[in-house]
Amino acid sequence: MFQKRLIFFISLLLLPLSLLAQQDARKMKIDATKPIRIDYESPSWNKNKDETELAAILIRDANSGQTAKVELKETGTNTGIFEGFYQLSFAEANVATEITPELYVAPLKMLQSTDQLKKMEMLIKDGTLLRKPYFLRVEGGKQLITVYDSKDQALNAYKTFMQPILQKQALEAQRLAEKEAEIKRLAEMAAKAKSERERLEAEALRKKEELIRKQAEMSAAEKLRRKKLATEYVYKGIEDFKKEQFKLAEENFAKATDLDPENDNFYFHYGVALFRNDKNNKSITYLDLVKDPKINRSELDQYKGLNYYKMKDYNSAYKEFSKVKESKDASLNAIAAYYMGLIDFEKERYDEAKSQFEYVLDKSSDPKIDEQAEAYIEQIANIKMFLERKAKRWTLNLSGGMQYDSNILLQTSGSTTDLAGWRASYSAGLEYRILFEEKYEWSAALNYSDMYSMDNKFQAAANFQNTDPLMVTLYLPYRLKGTYFGKPAQLTFSPGYETMSMNADGSGARENIMNSAVLKNEATLVMSDDWFSTYSLELRSDTSLLTSSAEEDLTATKVTLNTSNIFFKNKKKTESVTYDAGLALNQAKGSNQRYQRLDLAGTYTAPWKWETSWNGKLGLGYATYPNHSSSRADTIITLSTGLAKPFTETLNGLLNLTYTNNGSNVDSSKYDKYILMGVFSWSTNF
Repeated sequence: MFQKRLIFFISLLLLPLSLLAQQDARKMKIDATKPIRIDYESPSWNKNKDETELAAILIRDANSGQTAKVELKETGTNTGIFEGFYQLSFAEANVATEITPELYVAPLKMLQSTDQLKKMEMLIKDGTLLRKPYFLRVEGGKQLITVYDSKDQALNAYKTFMQPILQKQALEAQRLAEKEAEIKRLAEMAAKAKSERERLEAEALRKKEELIRKQAEMSAAEKLRRKKLATEYVYKGIEDFKKEQFKLAEENFAKATDLDPENDNFYFHYGVALFRNDKNNKSITYLDLVKDPKINRSELDQYKGLNYYKMKDYNSAYKEFSKVKESKDASLNAIAAYYMGLIDFEKERYDEAKSQFEYVLDKSSDPKIDEQAEAYIEQIANIKMFLERKAKRWTLNLSGGMQYDSNILLQTSGSTTDLAGWRASYSAGLEYRILFEEKYEWSAALNYSDMYSMDNKFQAAANFQNTDPLMVTLYLPYRLKGTYFGKPAQLTFSPGYETMSMNADGSGARENIMNSAVLKNEATLVMSDDWFSTYSLELRSDTSLLTSSAEEDLTATKVTLNTSNIFFKNKKKTESVTYDAGLALNQAKGSNQRYQRLDLAGTYTAPWKWETSWNGKLGLGYATYPNHSSSRADTIITLSTGLAKPFTETLNGLLNLTYTNNGSNVDSSKYDKYILMGVFSWSTNF
């Protein structure tokens, strides 16, 4: 019976997720005539915890090359999530209405003017600004782009969208297969380029030797004339270069090498012009012809590395940049280290990349490169924070405390026992995260809790301990983290199973008295900077194993709806007012146990002395039992106050006093009670 119920509940869990997967995001483009929302989570941009901050992203049309700056605003103080709603409008009217976006993350101060945007274009063209991976989709007719720091994060977001629950092994195998396929593709490209380069080098060397042979046969006057003319072409080429007319520069340098084939300096200029015109293989060929020791070898190696980098031959590029970094040329070794950092970042060698970018900050005198290095260090910090959380899959929770209860209730029926005494409570919880990605996680959580009751003199007594419930629960929570309905949110779908044991018959050991199949659904949304909302729906099927009359049978189907809204009163979010509302419908087999209950509550929380947090709560409840033999109706008033103190990051303490008055039209259901409780809780991840 339980298995059938669990399958049914898991089906309910998957239904809302399947409704999201309606389009293949990889085939979609931006419709430039419609608004788009862009969001990016970056804890490192959250520099001031008490302010809502601004950041920027550069969006570029891959087809036309047109760029636009979009400003993103933090969704609230200390959230680290930035988003913006924009209507794209490029400068030129002939840009197509459908565009393929490229996104780049840059410091806001680098995107303040048109001139700086043009400089950013050069950084993009030179490969010093890496394109950010993203996930593009349409939800509810709206265009949405979420930007990520790594390809894996974007890929996982897509898979979350298309297939909410994947086996970990299958997901990892697919990721590795895709990564290996990309490595193989790049290796094949590099091998093909090398083969073509060998052909070009042989051809260029033959041409150079032939030109030198012909030059040797010329008169001294002709040689001098040709050398002078070659120098004029070089000067023209340099002027063209300054004007960024690289094609003209290439033509002039080519003429110079034909006129004076012995001058390696001309070959160097020609190779640089070829690089600027994206003729990378040919550029390497002519740079390799330069043998003159007077020419700056570090600069030559730098351009060879840039050519390899543009061709995505990262291994060869890394070797060339390493030579430059190890040289004593202070004007070049920082930029070489920057490109080495880009390659390490691309290959997910984050510690090595961070080291390279830190070297750039130490050695560079270029503020633009420094800003970019800082930006990548921040992105690496974001990625490493995520990876560290991902690596610790186990969570252990332990708690223990003591309470004085003036009127102990039976856990099963809620009826009074007229017993007053001390109760030790203790629990242990262990959670394992089966899947843990940036936008979703799936866990298995096992929890054990128990009580040990004593009389006012701390003496054990059977009539006290017969009221002690032993609870064991197993839940499989699946959490989705992202933006829903335009608000940062977390959705949790948690199927589970609970079992309760108690010595209900008063003899021998405790026996299993209740089993429950449960499905908990919860959504927490950040409505604004100072308003968080939580909505929950719990469905449970209780099976009572107690021997009782038909009217008191506790076997039931129960539906509970709750909402909690917290409003923060200060920027540090240490002072707040919380409003709670709940509705429970319990359809029990026993007519006396069927009820509908409405609960309302308000809580005020504020910081107090000794780094503690104080809270006061007022709760009101009303329950009706429509099929009860006495038409039972209860009015419940609850007052509580407490102090909470964090001793360390893992250890917390709580002291709480609660008073409850249950008024009822049935005398046996009337009671009042108070509980004074102190608890310590400890939690760790490993």
